[in-house]
Amino acid sequence: MSQFRQLLKQSIAGPHKRLEDLAVMKVYSNGNASLDQYLAVTEGLYEFWINHQPRTDRLPNRFHQFYSRYLSALEQDVGERRTAHAKTPVNEIAFFYVLLGSGLGARVIRQRYQDNTLPQKNIDHLAQNSAPLWKTFIAEQLNTVPESEHGAITGEAHHLFTTLYNNIVTI
Repeated sequence: MSQFRQLLKQSIAGPHKRLEDLAVMKVYSNGNASLDQYLAVTEGLYEFWINHQPRTDRLPNRFHQFYSRYLSALEQDVGERRTAHAKTPVNEIAFFYVLLGSGLGARVIRQRYQDNTLPQKNIDHLAQNSAPLWKTFIAEQLNTVPESEHGAITGEAHHLFTTLYNNIVTI
């Protein structure tokens, strides 16, 4: 693992652990959420992701298409389209590190909801489509970030995950 990837991992470790430790996230992640709990988490995720916009700096368009399709899947699961507040521009490396990294957990969660009738388009999208992009992201993108940008990107990744936690903790 590259030093930069290790720094990113460390930067989100605290808020990631706090998010995982929330009672509603434990129920959601274990595949035991009621419809209300499941939709509350899905709505929290939707509210978070719709209000952030990765700046287009260096990543190929397929990454941004993945994000657009993920938002569409979340909208379908939530059952309504909401108007985003002014989107917060975010460094795209930090943004996609958090988004694509969540796809790793989505594969496990998807298996736990396999026989469930809850709306799962967002989990399906992450579970099915994030792995190839994650590999490309790590191999071709993360390793090309200039060292002078590492601090700003790790700080932004930490801020993103903390904001995600704050969005879900209110459920």
